[in-house]
Amino acid sequence: MKLFTNILKYSLSLLFLVSAISKIGYMDEFELFIYDLTNIGYNQANLLTRAFIGLELVISFLFLYRQFSKLVFTIAFFLTIGFSVFLFQHLDLKNCFCFGPNFPFSAKDSLWKNFAIIIGLVAYLILELRSRSKGILIPKMYAMIIATLLFLLPAIINIPSSLTNILNVEKIGLKKYQIKDQQYQSEISSVLKELKIDATENQIIPIISSQCKYCKASMGLLKSFDKRYQLKANTTLFIIGDSLITKSFIKMNLNNEFKYLEMNVAQFMKISKGVIPQFLLIKDQSFYILKSRNLSDQIFIDWLK
Repeated sequence: MKLFTNILKYSLSLLFLVSAISKIGYMDEFELFIYDLTNIGYNQANLLTRAFIGLELVISFLFLYRQFSKLVFTIAFFLTIGFSVFLFQHLDLKNCFCFGPNFPFSAKDSLWKNFAIIIGLVAYLILELRSRSKGILIPKMYAMIIATLLFLLPAIINIPSSLTNILNVEKIGLKKYQIKDQQYQSEISSVLKELKIDATENQIIPIISSQCKYCKASMGLLKSFDKRYQLKANTTLFIIGDSLITKSFIKMNLNNEFKYLEMNVAQFMKISKGVIPQFLLIKDQSFYILKSRNLSDQIFIDWLK
């Protein structure tokens, strides 16, 4: 009995550990996955994904700790049930992101997996309460410290931009990022004129390079905001880089759905000050400049007003 209980416990621990590790390097993609399929804001999706992965790490650890069988059962059970409810609403998903982008599981396959996990959890609790299997024996205080660190680990590895967004941007919105330096405004205006962009119209202008790895992630963010706020018609990308690479970049990351213009080095330095990726927003003939991590739902709600 104890042998079977230990096998079941370690198997569940390993499953949750693998699930967490497979997503931990793809948190940006995971948060956009959650954002695209729910009605929650980007800031909330930003935090939710890290909390979800953190809970998986905590569950994996607590399975090994002898005195937390009821607690780990409760957390794992409701996390699995909650994700299953989410999957029931999106049965057409080809990859539910259970194990990240590299090990695709359809929603239906994942539901069967979750059903097996729930059976395993119930069996684990029953057997654990009867047999009291072996586990790590360390003071509870140390166990809680380790569990807390594991929960925070995803946020430490990939610091959520929403920490500052929730405190500031949701209250201040777009106004915080208005460009007030007249010389900088003049330089932006000159570049817009050279590239034949009408500065009297409200515009969204991502400033990127086709050879910047961070720009690829920012394009995923742009697509997600476009799905919710229909930004495409008012968006023109300003790109610096080799023309052939740029065409490939646009096709691969944006499916050729967004307009773009190529900049030269002088134009790039004037409009971006050498920092990419950035988003230049024009609203009522005023200029606003934001880094990707500063984007939030409130920014685009303000811009659309």
